[in-house]
Amino acid sequence: MSYTVEWTDHVGAGGEDVVAVVTEALVPIVFWPRVTIVRAIDEELTIVERFLLEAALRLGKVTNELIEEVTDLPSDVLDALFDGLVSFGLLAKEGTGHVPQTEEVEQTLLRGTLRRHSQDTCTIAFLPQTDEAVAYGVPLTGRRRRSAPAPSLSAPVDKAYAPVGSRAMGRRPSEILQNLLARKRIARLPADVIQVMGDPDEPPLPERCPAYRVDGVVRDRDGMPRLDLRIATGDQQTRIDLSGADALAARWTYQARFLEDPEGLEHAAAALGCEARDVTLRSDKAGHWEVWLNERAATAAAAQRSLTLFGGFNVVHIEDVVTINVELRPADNAAAKLFALDQAAARVRGNGTEAVLEILRAAAREFDLPETALSRDALIGRLWTLAQYDLVYSLRESEDFAYG
Repeated sequence: MSYTVEWTDHVGAGGEDVVAVVTEALVPIVFWPRVTIVRAIDEELTIVERFLLEAALRLGKVTNELIEEVTDLPSDVLDALFDGLVSFGLLAKEGTGHVPQTEEVEQTLLRGTLRRHSQDTCTIAFLPQTDEAVAYGVPLTGRRRRSAPAPSLSAPVDKAYAPVGSRAMGRRPSEILQNLLARKRIARLPADVIQVMGDPDEPPLPERCPAYRVDGVVRDRDGMPRLDLRIATGDQQTRIDLSGADALAARWTYQARFLEDPEGLEHAAAALGCEARDVTLRSDKAGHWEVWLNERAATAAAAQRSLTLFGGFNVVHIEDVVTINVELRPADNAAAKLFALDQAAARVRGNGTEAVLEILRAAAREFDLPETALSRDALIGRLWTLAQYDLVYSLRESEDFAYG
């Protein structure tokens, strides 16, 4: 994957389970409402039903009289049992008896369940870019229960149009979805869905489709990615849950892990304005990264930004921007002095200039430096470099305006 890396200030941590922050992405999505699905719903095969099917298969034909002799079951009970098996397409009535539909009976006995087919509808969002789909409003276990519906995009949305690609262009929706179903790439469908029905008049997929501008996060929930995204809709944002679009999540997670790539260190150093030889990377199991700078690297980075701002890297791909939070740390005492100066500068901004000497001493201690390591003049010089002229004037007021 081709990408560039930029440094960005003021990046939040995002949360312990966040593995990627999607700052901006353009995601092609085709929404197909009221897609007809066929479910194969299994019911437990009772001992008596199994006996009737095995008998029919072995004898070729069974009658009430024959079964009554063996089981002592009354005729009205047998009528109900046979009618049920006929309704499942397993037996066919022939004269006074029933003959088996051999292939269906063998499959039923092998499964151990009676299977009936039922039609239902749901909305499916197709992602042509990653060749996967997500289902909404699907039937769940329990009476009249369904999963969450698709997002309502009736308001104007921030979108463009993107090519669907040769793999999908010109194909009918049902053909695309049936292929995805066979490859288990329609997320959140019930496991018992066996077919996607088509409409004879359904138009083929055109060359281009809407591409929605989204932002959000990828979370790791017990090893499974969860995509919590938002689509810009006018002055508001509409939440869209694309969890289950694992290929899309994998792409963003890969970008967020660019520092694990052999070239990641070079990209990170270039974004900071220094060389890779002067930078060391460290990470913990949670994916938190620390970027350690020696004096040369810290000097180069400090020429462009404060070293103590919460920041991170924007990993820029042609279709999206993923941001990861990192912590800059000093790798030697000379670098620590630069970090401490920036810490003092930030605290002077927040606490005023009256306690500047104590602020300098506290910043030095925080970076394991002698309390006298930072001078007031060095702080004034750093504030000037950071273009914080109001603080410079305040610190120099007694000197520059000492008339009298």
